[in-house]
Amino acid sequence: MKRIVWPIALVLAIGLTSQVNSAAKSGGVIKVKTVGLVLEVKAPDGRPVSIPANREVAAPSGTYPTVTLTQYAKDKSGVWSIESKGPFGSVKTISVDDGQTTTVDAGAPLTVKTSVVPSKDPKTGAPVVSIGLQIMGTANEVYSAATIKRGTIVVPAPKVQILDESGRTLANGTFEYG
Repeated sequence: MKRIVWPIALVLAIGLTSQVNSAAKSGGVIKVKTVGLVLEVKAPDGRPVSIPANREVAAPSGTYPTVTLTQYAKDKSGVWSIESKGPFGSVKTISVDDGQTTTVDAGAPLTVKTSVVPSKDPKTGAPVVSIGLQIMGTANEVYSAATIKRGTIVVPAPKVQILDESGRTLANGTFEYG
């Protein structure tokens, strides 16, 4: 009886191992490289899947559109976050291949680009200067300044003060989102 049980157990173990290996190879893994970044993609069934930094998430092979990217950072005043809802640059879609790990590298360090456009106020005709901010991540994804939060509270728009060479204030104002 013992002689029959061992071969049967061995055949079952080999069969089970090959099933697990073939199941693992029918998909791949998505890994987020950037500390503090959470990637949200749309799964094939339409549901959102969040992938936090330094975690490997198994996924069936295919292409996953990015839904959001949220970058988190912590300092002594609390946890800060900023969100991108697109454009997503080189991480617009995430491709997963059989047996492969797809590493997503986006987010910090963030770069702030500005544009200055002189114009006239449409109502009064007075001269106006528009200063635009574009916050970009390492994959050329764009984050919205209107989504900057400390904890769960959206921070107010920053104030701006324009000075001349001597330090005299030329203008004051508050940035407006949109």
